[in-house]
Amino acid sequence: MGCDIHVHTEIKLDGVWEHYSQPDIRRSYALFEIMAGVRGEDESAISSPKGLPVDPSKVTAFECEMFGDDGHSHSWLSSEEIGELYAWWEKEQPFKDRTGEYSGIEQQFGYLFGNTWKKDNMPERVTDFRFVFWFDN
Repeated sequence: MGCDIHVHTEIKLDGVWEHYSQPDIRRSYALFEIMAGVRGEDESAISSPKGLPVDPSKVTAFECEMFGDDGHSHSWLSSEEIGELYAWWEKEQPFKDRTGEYSGIEQQFGYLFGNTWKKDNMPERVTDFRFVFWFDN
């Protein structure tokens, strides 16, 4: 049985985590392994599954609740950990788009504030961002 990921991008806006987007991430066990050790070696992961953050956005919390017991390995990556993911992606480039060409992280996760993941390029009211995610089989 295959494993899929459900990612929610959240931004911290005026001190509160808000839902920003829900990118459609293609199945990639190499990505799942590096993000949370799912379908791979946990020691190669940026972080072992941490559970949901204590303060998820309402949209993310609702979506997670909809999965119930089918969801597993809930976790989240901080903006710094997303930087690690980006560095790994640029080095390994294991993902190809439908034409067979390698795709960048922006193609997989979408754009955030004009195609950058750097905190210093965000609008002033946004002080942080993160990925909140879980898997299902």
